[in-house]
Amino acid sequence: HITRAASVTRALELLQKRNFDLVITMRRLGEINPQKFAEQVKTVQDIPVVLLLNNSMELEYLPSRALQKGCIDRAFVWNGNSTVFVAIIKLLEDRMNVIPDTDAGDVRVIIVVEDSIRFYSLYLPTLYTEIMRQTQRLIHEGGNDYHSLLQMRSRPKILLADTYEQALADYEKYKDNLIGVITDIKFPRGGVLDEDAGYY
Repeated sequence: HITRAASVTRALELLQKRNFDLVITMRRLGEINPQKFAEQVKTVQDIPVVLLLNNSMELEYLPSRALQKGCIDRAFVWNGNSTVFVAIIKLLEDRMNVIPDTDAGDVRVIIVVEDSIRFYSLYLPTLYTEIMRQTQRLIHEGGNDYHSLLQMRSRPKILLADTYEQALADYEKYKDNLIGVITDIKFPRGGVLDEDAGYY
């Protein structure tokens, strides 16, 4: 279910009354900036907060501290593509479910290494769309509802890493379940932007 709040005040009221799994906020809130709003959300419920930007031009108004741990968990660029919402939800689900699904179900993993909000906002919706399409094709070929449910549950998990260290940690942890790595070349390594990080 999706619940819309027209103001920060209303959103916080709803969070105090009901449990939610995710908060998606825009950059222009009027009352406060999204970083402060994310901090307030997490004092009420410890849930992910995703910042959704209307287009790539808004990225220049996004300070780097906005994506620090404990504030905004991830930012995406919308650009009018509705499948970005599927990517947001599936990406968060995959990170939460990857350990039990790989341990119990031997589910496969794809690691995407990309630090650019603009580019992963384009890649991930396309990647998830293709994975879901192929999974649906398997379901149509399958037998009963139970097998269909198992096939949908066992689709590959996508893990997004935006630093060399995070990508390496994911690789070491899930290398026995790895389908492949889709990587950029230039991204942070050792706390600085490395032109050749993708080669290591």
